Amino acid sequence: MFHSYVTNSVGARIDIGRAQFLMAARIRLAMPDGLSDQEFWNEYCRRHLALFGVAFPPDLRRDF
Repeated sequence: MFHSYVTNSVGARIDIGRAQFLMAARIRLAMPDGLSDQEFWNEYCRRHLALFGVAFPPDLRRDF
């Protein structure tokens, strides 16, 4: 099985495929094409904060 990892804002390694199940579809589906996995993560977290007023929880966890 293929896994793709990114680094969250607290330096933890996150399996982005696993985290995508927790992402809001309206943000995830509106993301631009051509982003690296890390760029996608950073932009998703920025948009999540802007839309909901709180950080995307997996971006703050060390144990995800």
